[in-house]
Amino acid sequence: DNDCAGVFIADVLGHSIRSALLTGVLRSLILQLQPSARNASFYMKEMNRQFAEILQPLPDPVFATAFYWVADTTSRIATYACAGHPPPYLLTRDRSRVARLPIPTLKGAALGLLSDQEYPGETVRLVDGHTFVFFTDGVFECRNAEGEEFGFTRLEKVLQANIYRKSPEILEAVMQSLAEFCGEIPQEDDICLVAVDVTTKRRED
Repeated sequence: DNDCAGVFIADVLGHSIRSALLTGVLRSLILQLQPSARNASFYMKEMNRQFAEILQPLPDPVFATAFYWVADTTSRIATYACAGHPPPYLLTRDRSRVARLPIPTLKGAALGLLSDQEYPGETVRLVDGHTFVFFTDGVFECRNAEGEEFGFTRLEKVLQANIYRKSPEILEAVMQSLAEFCGEIPQEDDICLVAVDVTTKRRED
């Protein structure tokens, strides 16, 4: 919408052709449910209900973790809901602070596991200069030659060390750090990073 935009990040279990097809199903549901996309809690609940119905005939359990964040630029508030996915980081540059968004104590299960699952919503203020960094578990679960995970602590240190740089440079710093940590060890999972800047500046065409 003119004053509303959302980010939906998800990770489907596995790396097979079936997983790729289910990713396509999720993409279709994202578009289909767009009329209700302003309400993060309801959007995630309905997404889960329909996804679970599609998965029901499958013999083996399949699920997808997901996080949905939607910003309203009129109210300058973002609402979000979590389905078993790691919450994004909020970079608060005026305080030099890196912290993950809090999620409700009653966490929502991954999509597709429980058709009647509720997804409590949370809110966060949109402040000029703040940046949200979304990611999948392929980032912190990367392993080096010794089998050690990259982990959240290293990820937070990279974000903190680059907090005053532009967002594309921050993401590049994370990718560079991952490459140095893992070396030539092939990674089993895909990596996704998305940064969203909050700004009052008019976009340049």
